Amino acid sequence: MILFTGSGAIANTFAKYYDCEIISARSMDDDTLANKIKVADVIIHNAALINSNDLSEFVDANFILTKRILEIVSTIKPKIKFINLSSMSFLKDENQYLNSKEMSNYAFSKYLNELFCLKYPIENISNVRFSTIFYGDFRRDGLSKIVYDCFFEKKITIYNNGEAIRDFIPIEIAVQYLYKLTNLKTLPKIINIVSGRETSFKYFVNKLAELNPEIEIINIESDTPKILSEFSKSGIAELGEIDFNIDELFEKYALEINENINI
Repeated sequence: MILFTGSGAIANTFAKYYDCEIISARSMDDDTLANKIKVADVIIHNAALINSNDLSEFVDANFILTKRILEIVSTIKPKIKFINLSSMSFLKDENQYLNSKEMSNYAFSKYLNELFCLKYPIENISNVRFSTIFYGDFRRDGLSKIVYDCFFEKKITIYNNGEAIRDFIPIEIAVQYLYKLTNLKTLPKIINIVSGRETSFKYFVNKLAELNPEIEIINIESDTPKILSEFSKSGIAELGEIDFNIDELFEKYALEINENINI
């Protein structure tokens, strides 16, 4: 049995395709959580806090909870597969960490989380870092937001002419890779799950302009943080690369949004 330690888009999408149980580890006492762990074959630790103004809240949610779960695991089921959903936010490049002073509070808490998992003495533990996920949900990612704005607001706001680039991976593909990972006999300590392709927001804005030539495009010049977007696909070689076309998936999503607004 595959056990998710928190709800959220990844867990809910995974559950559409594969058998799993989703719990709130944070809300359980140790005995209740231990009983859930006892019957699991794989733990996917996805419980995390993303938004807060308080570093201590980030550390409690993204590090202390991880420590608590692993301590229970090491006591009752140390041979379980433990997959920690880590982050790209603390990386300088795909193999190096930023200086801790350069990290946001969220990134720092996830950095502590990953370091702890790397050092923790259980056999089968892996840290998964996803590149920028295309959720198909305007509340969750910028790529989906420009589609929503294109058809519902009739205008798109971009920054610096949309020149920011990302490595986009659709959430359905991300969970397929995650499932493949659960079936490995021995887990890699770290794996970057990426598309290996860099694409600018401008590229997708131009595609939307073809679908809806009447949209207004508002450009704002701004100092925006550089997001890591250049990755090799070497990490997913053992899993078996999943072929997908981000252009086709993006256009399909855009057409669905357009149809919904015209119903």
